[in-house]
Amino acid sequence: MSDRKSKSVQSVNNRQIVIIDDHPLFRDAMKGALASVLVNATVREASSLDDGIKILDDDRDCDLVLLDLKMPGVQGLSGLAYLRAQFPSVPV
Repeated sequence: MSDRKSKSVQSVNNRQIVIIDDHPLFRDAMKGALASVLVNATVREASSLDDGIKILDDDRDCDLVLLDLKMPGVQGLSGLAYLRAQFPSVPV
C-alpha cells in the first residue's frame, strides 16, 4: 500500500463518531457496521437528542454524527437544525 493511501486509511480509522438514535437495535447495527469498516474509530451512542448534545458538548472533536430524524420529542428536522447551528463544523 502506498504511503499516501496508508495515511488516508489511518486518518479515516481514527475518527470520532456519534450515533443518535432512540432504537437500541439500530444503534447496535450501525456501531457494528462502522466497527467492521473503521477499525480504530471511536463510536459513541446516544438514545436521545439531549444525550447526543451532551456528548458533543463534552467532546468537540467529533468527526461525524449519524442522526435519526424521527425520534420522540423532536419535531421534524428541528433536531438537525439545532445540531447544525450549535456544532457547525461537525457533519451530520
